[in-house]
Amino acid sequence: MCMEQAAKIEELTHLLRKSGDGEDGTEFIKETYEMKQISEESGKTNFEVSEKEALLKEIADLKSKLQPTKSTDNLRSSLLLRSIQMRKKSLQERFSKVEEEKERLKKQKEQLKNKHKTEIGTNM
Repeated sequence: MCMEQAAKIEELTHLLRKSGDGEDGTEFIKETYEMKQISEESGKTNFEVSEKEALLKEIADLKSKLQPTKSTDNLRSSLLLRSIQMRKKSLQERFSKVEEEKERLKKQKEQLKNKHKTEIGTNM
């Protein structure tokens, strides 16, 4: 910023020397300088507006890319279904093991009852 101001001051000084000491020359220089500043500011404004428009367009494009599509919805649904199926299978396997253990314990109980009856029968 300081370098830019220094350059403008140098430009003004140069224009003052070039125009001479007359009152009309100074007024001309001021007008020229003001016109130059206005054109520079309008150029910056146009650049800022076009840059803003480009950024807004880029934001809109990125938002549209983030919108869920039919394929992502289908993928999400199929993954959820697969997860549910895997949980169901796991629970069925666990239930099956519990049932097997239950049957094994029933048989063991019956064997112990029979053994107990035979031991009571022989002791009498």
